[in-house]
Amino acid sequence: MEMRFNLLDEPWIRVLTDEMETKEVSLKELFRDAHHYRRIAGEMPTQDFAVLRVLLAIAITVFYRYDANGNEDEFDEDSLPEDVLKRWKEYWDKEQFNIDVFSDYLEKYRDRFWLFHPKTPFFQTAELAKLKKIGTDYPFISVMGNIKESNNKATKHHFSVTDGNALNELSLGEVTRWLINLNAFGVNVKTKNLDGKNVPTGVGRLGQLGIIYIHGNNVFQSIMLNLKVLRDNGGIWGKSRPVWEKNPTYEPGIKISPPDNLPEIYTIQSRRMLLTTDENSGQITGVRVTGGEFYETTEDFNEPMTIWRGDTDKKTGITTYKPRLHDISRFSWQEFPDIIPQEESGGHTSGIVTWAALLRKCRLIDKKKNITFITTGITYDSSMKYTLVNCLYDNIRFSGELLEDKGSVWVTRIKNEITLCEEVVSKPIYFFATDISQIVYGSKDGTKDIKNRLSREFYFRLNSPFRDWLVGIDPDEDDESVIVSWRDKSRRIALQTVRDFVKDMSSEVFHSREKSVPEAVNQYEREIWKIYPSDNKEGE
Repeated sequence: MEMRFNLLDEPWIRVLTDEMETKEVSLKELFRDAHHYRRIAGEMPTQDFAVLRVLLAIAITVFYRYDANGNEDEFDEDSLPEDVLKRWKEYWDKEQFNIDVFSDYLEKYRDRFWLFHPKTPFFQTAELAKLKKIGTDYPFISVMGNIKESNNKATKHHFSVTDGNALNELSLGEVTRWLINLNAFGVNVKTKNLDGKNVPTGVGRLGQLGIIYIHGNNVFQSIMLNLKVLRDNGGIWGKSRPVWEKNPTYEPGIKISPPDNLPEIYTIQSRRMLLTTDENSGQITGVRVTGGEFYETTEDFNEPMTIWRGDTDKKTGITTYKPRLHDISRFSWQEFPDIIPQEESGGHTSGIVTWAALLRKCRLIDKKKNITFITTGITYDSSMKYTLVNCLYDNIRFSGELLEDKGSVWVTRIKNEITLCEEVVSKPIYFFATDISQIVYGSKDGTKDIKNRLSREFYFRLNSPFRDWLVGIDPDEDDESVIVSWRDKSRRIALQTVRDFVKDMSSEVFHSREKSVPEAVNQYEREIWKIYPSDNKEGE
């Protein structure tokens, strides 16, 4: 395979410019002009995140080895946390990357950034060309959208954002993005180790996480705000070992020890892959894929970009933590209790949230700066996870002061309001759905469907007002009216949701059987007023 398309020079990272136009840039261009790009803007949010992790692997490696002025000065296990934070602030204050030092670093590993290379193609395993019995060949479309397409023509399952002849005309830049995405979120793939034994590698590493990261005003800020240069305990990370600095390996389905450094975590090769090409034209024809490296996600607290859920053993009382996958039926603000868990609730805070709190505590970012967290991820089919179902993307924005000790009171209040919203669904809406099912169907069989419909509508109507309320909270102010005004709004939304539902009902079922619809509505409204009591019911 001849060497072609080097990622240092060729455009492949798709960004949104200050002029609100999309363009493809090379790695060097990205780090040179990151402050001029609003965000990474590829084909899917998950793809953007996978590319961001590659950029972060480069950035943290350079950060640990060079100061803000480009002088070589590597941190090691004896370095002081305050010196690391001081360097972070110096990088941040420059408002752009030192392209000279980034360029020098990347040039040292130029040979590892060729998309096509006889020995070390980027994010690929050249040996798969020789090991015919290892891996499965998939058609070209499998590169796109990170969807594995079945080789059974009768049961093909995939989706893509490109169709027709354009499938055969993708730029190598887009192919590179999809390749990185495939490594990160690849569906379950049959894997045999070198002994011929099946190895259950599961989906790609990022597909196992409930992803959360910080969004900045531009790509420079997004990289820096996610540049978690210290462990949660304030310690120094191990020596940076991104994949391009490691000796290439081809062993499939290999369990590795949890890495002690972020660049290695961010570039883990969850898949052994190799693009296949036509010998005459050089056109990409497909991709050979098998499982790669994996390790347990349980209590892998070195992974900073996921939220966690605790499972307590009823017999031992011991709680273990696993990544909490996002629920497509929930908005990100509904996950607020998981994003900022409190000690008394026994939760474990995401590393990137802990990092944001440290930046605030040390006054490394603006005191009044609101912080925007992005949540994203992939949902797979519930059985063998051979198919992707949905791509999730949402955001939550609030005052950074909520992450400080003084914000704990407001964190508790916010969680309480979310709990009250959930109570509206679990009690009044459920009871009302049961009544309506009995009225309409003569049984409770329709309760679940009616409840789901009403709860979706209720949360949808809450979504924008709750976000506005959350971002407007100032932890420096202890104003009870902020809570009162929100509860008034939530109550009105809860009442109107059911009233609008009833308007759509046919007249013949309005008064029937043992209980009429008006009676069910009145009972529902009484339950709502129990959750949101008020002395003033005028206009409700």
